[in-house]
Amino acid sequence: MTSKALFREAFLVFLAVLVLVIIAAVAAGIVPFVADFLYAIVALVFVKAAQRMMDHHNHENERFGITWSGWPRGLAYGLLLTFITVPFFSVGYYWWETQALDRHFEFNTGNYFQWPSELAGEPTGWGAESSGVWVWSDKSTLNVGIRNKSDANNIVFVEADTAFSPQRRGTLKAFPVDGVAGKAKIWRIELDDSRSRGQIIIRGPRSIDIRIEPTVEGNAIWPLFQGHKAEKKDEFTANRSLWWIPLWIATQFLLIALPEEYFYRGWLQTRLEEAFEKRAEEHGRKVRTIFGFSAAIVVASVLFGLGHLLVPIGGALVPTRMSVFFPALLFGWLRRRTDSIVAPVVYHAFSNLMVIFAAVHFY
Repeated sequence: MTSKALFREAFLVFLAVLVLVIIAAVAAGIVPFVADFLYAIVALVFVKAAQRMMDHHNHENERFGITWSGWPRGLAYGLLLTFITVPFFSVGYYWWETQALDRHFEFNTGNYFQWPSELAGEPTGWGAESSGVWVWSDKSTLNVGIRNKSDANNIVFVEADTAFSPQRRGTLKAFPVDGVAGKAKIWRIELDDSRSRGQIIIRGPRSIDIRIEPTVEGNAIWPLFQGHKAEKKDEFTANRSLWWIPLWIATQFLLIALPEEYFYRGWLQTRLEEAFEKRAEEHGRKVRTIFGFSAAIVVASVLFGLGHLLVPIGGALVPTRMSVFFPALLFGWLRRRTDSIVAPVVYHAFSNLMVIFAAVHFY
């Protein structure tokens, strides 16, 4: 194939994959099934696209670095670069969160105890149409939103296994039932008046139970909703735990880092390397690199950034996602240095995990 044909193939396949990923991301906001399995669907698109192209040209996977051969060396490179990156990442991420995003830093090992994933995310427009209680989590905090659109004043009891003090927002009051503020495990939450709404924010207890009781005889019990989807529940009980950590580690390695590296550094970067080498050969030149970084690495990194930028998150494009261009340069360097995608997979996964584990300490 000519260099022109190689470049055309690389860009057309990238565009096809990008379109499929965008369609999946948009569909996730409409179809619950797609939302539940979005990571798996996108991972399948990346792997299938790369494998289909390799099979189409009868190329061996090893040619594209998709091999376990020499995996100890790849693992060592990935871990070493991770350790080198940690201090620089820590300083940069701290500045970004505190200065650019104006968030507060509060390191506490308790922040790693998280609520179940089905609670994550504030329901859009909660309480806009009816009375009820909405429960959702934000990192290690639990939020309870109460809305009353009737003439009756209802009470919400919040009970936990350890003492806590809720932070209040809106027109409501909180009264400790079994002790004084700061030492109570049961709180009574009351809206200041009917036809109003308020919110409490809870941090600290590892488990919590909420029950709702009407204050007016014969008044119907308020409905209870949980999580971003505002799923209706008869009662609510949840526990904070560390189970999210192994789940996220598995997700990052198997459904994010591996599929993306399979496509971007495995197939795409290799194909671009071949295209640049072919073009240099056609013009009687040699391919140049700077400190091990080639033109193919730069181009693949730009496409990797665009692949993140153009995929809507929550229905919106996030310009800062283009910043993945910079770590992508290192992913590409590792692929070229070790002749395998093992090292970039390891470093890619740990780069994402660094953000996840650091983010829990900023509010």
